[in-house]
Amino acid sequence: MGRSLRAGRTARAAGALTALFLCLSPAAARSSGRVVAVGDLHGNVEAFTSILRETGLVDESLRWTGGDTTLVQMGDIVDRAPRLREILDLLMRLETEAETAGGKVVVLLGNHEIMDLLGVLREVDLGTYAAFTDEQSEQRRKRAWQELVDFSRARTRAFNAPEPQVTIDAHRQWLAAVPLGMVEFLAAFGPDGVYGRWLRNRPALLRIGDTVFVHGGLGPSMKGTSLDEIERRVHEELATFDHLRAKLAERNLVQPTSSIHVVAAAASAELERAEGLGPHPSPSDRRRALRAEALRPLSGWESWFIADPSGPLWNGAPSVWDETEDAEELAELLDSFGVARMVVGHIPRSDGRIACRFDGRLLLIDTLMEHWPHRGAPSALEIQGGTFTAVYLGERELLISCEPAPRPDVAIP
Repeated sequence: MGRSLRAGRTARAAGALTALFLCLSPAAARSSGRVVAVGDLHGNVEAFTSILRETGLVDESLRWTGGDTTLVQMGDIVDRAPRLREILDLLMRLETEAETAGGKVVVLLGNHEIMDLLGVLREVDLGTYAAFTDEQSEQRRKRAWQELVDFSRARTRAFNAPEPQVTIDAHRQWLAAVPLGMVEFLAAFGPDGVYGRWLRNRPALLRIGDTVFVHGGLGPSMKGTSLDEIERRVHEELATFDHLRAKLAERNLVQPTSSIHVVAAAASAELERAEGLGPHPSPSDRRRALRAEALRPLSGWESWFIADPSGPLWNGAPSVWDETEDAEELAELLDSFGVARMVVGHIPRSDGRIACRFDGRLLLIDTLMEHWPHRGAPSALEIQGGTFTAVYLGERELLISCEPAPRPDVAIP
């Protein structure tokens, strides 16, 4: 699951964000064929590939054999384990192979993808960085240190502050915080990086027929909006962060890879300085005030969908809703979005089993695959012809309760 972005405001070097808005409408992604949904992975390649084989989506060489099946991966591919690069490469390749075969691979954004893209790297496994190293990594890290020193000096000069002392101890601490491969990791997840570009174009949610798939879950705070609006907001927030960080970097107020915490603090400082100008500011001060005002959206970033604990990527409430007390509220929520059911990941099931709740209106499919084979289980939810089946290694469980009768207020295709 991971902690909220509000917690642990560390400023370790970090990611970048999107200037592109995903054009895919979640309500437009429909399929009448077989759908296979797989929950959180967190770098466990073996668990993922084993369930792909079990469901017949790939062969022993991990080539797509799923035909026109739609594979939905629920997000949280990254963090906590070192082999995330293998999973990302596999998914990117399968996306192309499935399309050629008439199928589809859809990867949703999870809160951990958002964390990495916003530069919050506290849950990145240190072994991850090793996969990004090559013979030039040491030189790149040296350049990154020099860029940090130059940035610090330029920034202090701009504010007429004493020049920072670059000590051996400071350098050692920085080297400990920036292992070999981190510079390349940041580039790969940046706006122009191979994984950064790809992840920035993944949807926040997906509707297939009368089922909506979303990493954390829809909640009461989202009532009154639409699936399209949620999708739009997530990508606009990412784009806003990316754009304003770049603007601040141009003015040498942050580095191009600074985290959301550093960027927001810099924006807040600029707004405070602008508000402290006298009643008769000079032309240059007025220009500075206008530039500062453009940063104001960052002052409310903690309430953005991409950061809010009750937002679609972080909301863990569905896992603890009471089937007696909350049934009516869940029904009203789903009906307001025009869907019959919601499939979520994010909150792991301690028993390693997919849960079908509220007479099939809510399915929880994070089965702790990240800890398999010690805990949890590789699993997938298969939807075909109105039948919902939990698939495990060597086992299939028909989820009979996941076939509610058609409701008059929900369009069942």
